[in-house]
Amino acid sequence: MPFQDNTAVALERVQDLWFPNADLILRAENKLFRVYKHILGARSRVFHEMASFPQPATPEDDTVDGIPVVRLHDSGAEVEVFLRAIFDSSFFMPSPAATDFSTGIGIMRLSHKYDVPYLFRRAISHLESMYPYTLPEMQDFCRGTTRSHITFPFIVDTDLIALRAVSEVGALWMLPVAYYGVCEHSSKALLEAGDPWNALTTYEQQTCLKSQVEFIRATATTHEFFVGSSARFLPSGLSPSGFKSTTGSLILDVDDKLCSDCNVYAEKAFLRAIFDSSFFMPPPAATDFSIVIGVMRLSHKYDVPYLFRRAISHLESMYPHTLPEMQDLCAGTTGCHVTFPFRVDTDLITLRAVSEVGALWILPTAYYGVCAHSPKEFLEAGAPWSALTTHEQQTCLKSQIEFRGLRPSGFKRTTGSLILENDFSGLGTPVSIGAPQH
Repeated sequence: MPFQDNTAVALERVQDLWFPNADLILRAENKLFRVYKHILGARSRVFHEMASFPQPATPEDDTVDGIPVVRLHDSGAEVEVFLRAIFDSSFFMPSPAATDFSTGIGIMRLSHKYDVPYLFRRAISHLESMYPYTLPEMQDFCRGTTRSHITFPFIVDTDLIALRAVSEVGALWMLPVAYYGVCEHSSKALLEAGDPWNALTTYEQQTCLKSQVEFIRATATTHEFFVGSSARFLPSGLSPSGFKSTTGSLILDVDDKLCSDCNVYAEKAFLRAIFDSSFFMPPPAATDFSIVIGVMRLSHKYDVPYLFRRAISHLESMYPHTLPEMQDLCAGTTGCHVTFPFRVDTDLITLRAVSEVGALWILPTAYYGVCAHSPKEFLEAGAPWSALTTHEQQTCLKSQIEFRGLRPSGFKRTTGSLILENDFSGLGTPVSIGAPQH
């Protein structure tokens, strides 16, 4: 009688794997397969042993045409490619015949689970062309001398699925290159990957996140070794184009409090500073405020010491932290080689950034710069103001009040003007205070 399913799921007979005279029916998810027990048993030791055991009585509603239905707790798609590889010799040919990633992973998993040695070796060989595990093979792969004959989507799911699968079957020699592939994706992409990410163990998830940080650090260290402060030319393979041909792209996570445009700008500035030795030179070379802040934040986050020191040195020319340096800047004896817009956003972004990276000696001058703007400007600054902590916001407001007792003329030489308001509620007319009139 027809097979009845209590879950009322529409069942699909896979026609190419439904042999009318076969004596075994398998079900995986909503797919039904009718195959020959003796052929399957000859390939798989697990199915051979399963067939040799006495079979318990099967309820009538668990049969099709009087043949018991054996349920497999596997993916229907993976069972389909696994059975095709067994019953169709032309479906999954040995390497270097072309195949696709899903087919290779599915057959590797199930040939390991059901003990089909020849298919397992074949699947491993296919996957090794995608994840080479020796240095010469990896170098050939990166240079394009050899190519993987497995087609796969360049998405985060691919490497996450491969990580879990090779761990399950014990093919641990492929893990380093699989983790290397993970570095092409941001941690945000990993966390949003859904089932492939959730299927990993806690240790595997932690290793994925750590791998990206270590990869960026190692790349920057290698670059510093070859280039250093003397701005020598990069050797072949370490240019941005060489890096792209090796790994495709590198995606970083930056501050979620920044707007998307600022995030992209910071990421590009940081990567360009690593791979283009002429882009972010040490002081007194000229640079831009947004570049300095972006490089400082990300070089601190990803532990790139030489870039962090360089960014701090640039910022110190804009915010001197000793009295003689401050006096020279105010007197115009020394100039700042960092170009920046004279608006409230600049000082507010600096306050938050130097606090994040621990460059607290820059804070006094940054708060001094804040006094060039009114409290109303603070409150209307949007994201830069909202990104500050409550303590930082209160200190900004208090700093302006305390500063009113100083001579505006001295301050004017540093920042342009001092703007006062009658109160902090936005009432009253802002008044620009210049040098005192005598």
